[in-house]
Amino acid sequence: MVARLLSILCLCAVFPFDEARPQDLDVAPVEGQPLAANVMRALRALDNLGAPIAGLDRTEIVSAARERDGASLQALLDPYVL
Repeated sequence: MVARLLSILCLCAVFPFDEARPQDLDVAPVEGQPLAANVMRALRALDNLGAPIAGLDRTEIVSAARERDGASLQALLDPYVL
């Protein structure tokens, strides 16, 4: 257990998190309606888990989901994707 923790700490020292940059991901052409429905389910699940997406991001995501804009939804959700 201690060895695993030390390994993780060493990796964090070698690869600092503050230098991590989000990738520019390609937007895949998808139908807006199914994506919007799944995004709304994911938002409800995050709410139920106690880890909601809040603020302006949530407002923009909900607005894009109502408009069924697949490209906007993907762009708005990219920062939350690992």
